[in-house]
Amino acid sequence: GRVTSGPGGDIILKKAKEVLIKEFPELSHIEYVQPDEHMKRVGQAVAAASLPHIYESILRQKPGVAPPLEPEFRPWILGKRAYLKAVADEGSGLKVSCALRRQA
Repeated sequence: GRVTSGPGGDIILKKAKEVLIKEFPELSHIEYVQPDEHMKRVGQAVAAASLPHIYESILRQKPGVAPPLEPEFRPWILGKRAYLKAVADEGSGLKVSCALRRQA
């Protein structure tokens, strides 16, 4: 949390703009909008409130064969597969990858 607050957020935003212009010039018209600190907290609260639903309905997938010594066990990989399928089925997702290069 709070990764984009303070100077760290400024660095992330600056680098994201540089990468977008250099690597994806056709998308360089995109405007960046940073919410104020209050709205960031509201967003975090909304995201946190949705986690129990996602956890129970998507991430806790029952295996085909329940382990007899731990019948409530839910393998992480089954939840990941279900999550990726839900995102793909929803259809409006956009895959985005970001990386920041550290100074040597």
